[in-house]
Amino acid sequence: MKSKWWADKDKDAALAQMVDHEARMVAAREQLGDAAYAIHYDDYVGDPDQLRGLYAWLREPFDRAPIDEVLAARHSS
Repeated sequence: MKSKWWADKDKDAALAQMVDHEARMVAAREQLGDAAYAIHYDDYVGDPDQLRGLYAWLREPFDRAPIDEVLAARHSS
């Protein structure tokens, strides 16, 4: 809600949209079971090692260096 994306939007409408989106994502994950993996940006932005579970789920090797590089890059204005 604090990002620039939401800055010009009505706060109540934006919050309702975010709550609805999250509820739909939870329902999709429940329906997909093991075919879905849930992780939130807030989970890994401060500790990229939190992505180890995702890499294991993908059956891919975990390499912290490229993750740190991506997280260090500015991706929006």
